[in-house]
Amino acid sequence: MEIAGRPVVHLDTGGDGPVLVLCHALALDHRMWAETARILAPRFRVIAPDLMGHGQDEVTVPKDIGELADDVGMLLDARNVDRFHLAGISMGGAVAQHLAIRAEDRVAGLALMATMPRGGPVFEDRAVAAETDGIAAQVAGTLARWFTAAEIAADLPGVRYARTQLRCTPVARWASAWRALARHDATEGLRSLRCSVTCIGVSEDTSCPPAVIEALQASIPGAGLRMLQGASHLFPLTRAQETAGLLADAFAQS
Repeated sequence: MEIAGRPVVHLDTGGDGPVLVLCHALALDHRMWAETARILAPRFRVIAPDLMGHGQDEVTVPKDIGELADDVGMLLDARNVDRFHLAGISMGGAVAQHLAIRAEDRVAGLALMATMPRGGPVFEDRAVAAETDGIAAQVAGTLARWFTAAEIAADLPGVRYARTQLRCTPVARWASAWRALARHDATEGLRSLRCSVTCIGVSEDTSCPPAVIEALQASIPGAGLRMLQGASHLFPLTRAQETAGLLADAFAQS
């Protein structure tokens, strides 16, 4: 499907169930949700787009996370989707925040997974590191933030997928995405959200530790909190069954 004159690759399981939109992590694409979407497909129509500047999209990542959110909104418009559930993880969680704030009347429920309400200088540092040392030098450290040592040692399919995606990410895209995330700040908008919100964290997350998720939940009036034990930052790639269960529970009443 073309959006604003360019093709947008996305997963759409189809069906008549409520629409659930899933936003992936930085440097990855819609395939990170493949197993989670398969499990949820009997209950939801799952739509998982390649975010702008990711996957097969040849556009460089915009400077503003809000632009990625608007792009997802345009895809949903093109698919004639009016109301939907929304979830995102890591950078995808930032995209989901901005989309929920901008289109709150369309969002039935929001799940924020292993993400934060604002960026910071460390993200600029990661952009500079790739520009200085190349993308190959970023792979090991990134995988160590994304997965547990045991998951990496076992070379799980999700780890292999993430490693492959990282290795083929152009430096310009990597740097642009991190800089967009560094400028991300949704704190004010999150305080006024009226839709149902669930914040989901994991116990072994060194990239977005439990304390960050707890603070995010505390900053959103009425938000719920779920914590998955023993899992790593990109837990949909290693714990898809539990991820699907958490999302189904989060949206059961919305």
